[in-house]
Amino acid sequence: IHHNRALATAIHEMGHALTDFTEWTGQKVIGISIVPQELSIGMALGVTRYDDVPAMHESNRAVLVRKVATYLAGSEAEILNGAEERNTG
Repeated sequence: IHHNRALATAIHEMGHALTDFTEWTGQKVIGISIVPQELSIGMALGVTRYDDVPAMHESNRAVLVRKVATYLAGSEAEILNGAEERNTG
């Protein structure tokens, strides 16, 4: 993986993790990787792993809003770091 892509991936994953730093969503970050890997949903340049993800039927609106914020935080971190466009993931 090219250095610039690795850095952008690390910043992206950091954005996800920081929203859960205080377990804001009820999830605990257990690991972050910037090594490209095959996931059940396809290829990923990086991944943030969580401990015990609550079942969706147990979630209320506030929990779901916080999860959406976590999902968007990766690309937002890239933008804040000067990226010209949003990445997926």
